[in-house]
Amino acid sequence: MKRLPLITCSALLGLAAGFGISALLQPEGPVSPDGKSPSSALAGQGGTPGGPASAPGRLATASSALADKLRTDLSLSHGVTRWLLWMTAVEKAGPKDFPQLARMAQELPGALNMLGARWIDLDPAGLFAVCRDPVEAGAGFPANELAQLLMETWPKKDPDAVLAALRGSPSVQMGIQFSALNTLFDSRPEQALILMSDLGIESYGPHMRGVEKWATADPKHAAEVALAHPAGYASQEAMKAIAKVWADSDAAGALAFAASQNSVLGVEMANQVLSRWVEKDLDKASDWLATADGPERARLLPAFIESWGKKDAPNALQWCLANTSGSQQSEVINSLIKGTATQNADAAAAMVTGLEASPMRAKAAVAFAQAILYKDNSWWPGLNSSNRSVKPEAIAWLGQLDAESRKQVISHVSWTWGEQDPKGFAEYLRTPAGQDAGPEALSSAARNLVREQPVEALEWASQVPEESRKAVISETFQAWTRSQPDAAMDWLRKLPVSDPRRETLYLGAIEQAIPPGAFQTGPINSLDPINNARQSLAKLLATDPAAAQLAISKLTLSDDQRGKVLSSLKLASVSGKN
Repeated sequence: MKRLPLITCSALLGLAAGFGISALLQPEGPVSPDGKSPSSALAGQGGTPGGPASAPGRLATASSALADKLRTDLSLSHGVTRWLLWMTAVEKAGPKDFPQLARMAQELPGALNMLGARWIDLDPAGLFAVCRDPVEAGAGFPANELAQLLMETWPKKDPDAVLAALRGSPSVQMGIQFSALNTLFDSRPEQALILMSDLGIESYGPHMRGVEKWATADPKHAAEVALAHPAGYASQEAMKAIAKVWADSDAAGALAFAASQNSVLGVEMANQVLSRWVEKDLDKASDWLATADGPERARLLPAFIESWGKKDAPNALQWCLANTSGSQQSEVINSLIKGTATQNADAAAAMVTGLEASPMRAKAAVAFAQAILYKDNSWWPGLNSSNRSVKPEAIAWLGQLDAESRKQVISHVSWTWGEQDPKGFAEYLRTPAGQDAGPEALSSAARNLVREQPVEALEWASQVPEESRKAVISETFQAWTRSQPDAAMDWLRKLPVSDPRRETLYLGAIEQAIPPGAFQTGPINSLDPINNARQSLAKLLATDPAAAQLAISKLTLSDDQRGKVLSSLKLASVSGKN
């Protein structure tokens, strides 16, 4: 073999470090009767050791003399020589060779990256065509890996070609769309936003660095494009970026433009511009708002107050109390609480407790709870918080609220509190302050607790206030039967006949197991014949299982349905009374 040029040796050393060439230096495995090692034979089929061969596709059966020769050469080679063979083959490969080589490359660490880079250099549109239709390529083709490589580089090299490719393939996989759009928003934000609107992509938000640069050149044009081509979440984020840029250069002009727009995005733009202006120059923003016409001032006042609260909450509160009333006062104070909470949760909480007990205070308390719910240092356990239990500050604050405000707050945080800390939430609801919780919070606590401690959850449900007790017990037991039906029904059957919960629990089981249409219509003068029939059957189940079994035999059910009902209620083998 001729001596390799210095540059080739350097490249080889780099690839060895980057792709783990040591895996290629391992001794060859046994050779199959046809002269191929097991791994190389599988590589030609797009499979993996022990995995299925690829399903036939147009590209799966495409012939490549170069790939066939490489497969043969690899089966006869060892160590570094195998990697050199790959480098030579990739250098010589053309578009018709790439699909088969891609299947083989999955067997060799780093080979797919090298092949993908070459494919992208020579024929990015061809690679896109393959990746957008992996079924055509056949099972086992590394479409996802190659698509990721493609969308990391192609949009930077030729954004116009990528825009055209995406527009011509509206049904391409979302992963390919999103990866490409994220890069396109850097260099072609206007065209990318229009494309998202045309393709109906509304649930993805690329980063907005490119939008800010685009808006700096002509914010009015950028705003017009965003308004004319709505694209859901991306449009909202783009409008925020545009509003920020325009507010810094000409806030009054931006607000005048936004006022002329009759759309949700136009309102969002106005709010964002004014908020930014307050942040930069409170006095000028205040002077402008004072001269705005009545409807415009009323519409923008909440955004103004929210931003003011971030700078000077006490004075903002005094202004709200002195200059607003009724529903407007409630709205602006809620905005003030939200703005203050983002900067200082303790100050916002104190602001709420400082209000007099009233419907306005209850709304403000909920606004505060929601404002900090998704913060990293939230008082409540939640998805974005590292806390898995409620903070002591939250318990203390709830204790300072009036009963109605406390009830409203508990209702709004019950789903996340109960989900993340079911035992802690249930224990809080037993405290004097927790007694103000509504029935929906009690049911939420029981449903979450039953996942971890079903029997304890039912005991807890038996101690809630009497007016909600039956409903909470029933919902708790139904939640248990959905996750562990056999264990739940076995537990119920073992309850003493004297236990007052039996009838309520059986009623819940009946509602879940027997469709309403199975019951007779009942007496003509009955106001609720189906519910009456269910209650009668629940009473029988609680006191006389054999009689209940006989009653079920008379319901309008098929034999198969009846068998399932008897089995779910643990009556299939009952022959007498408990």
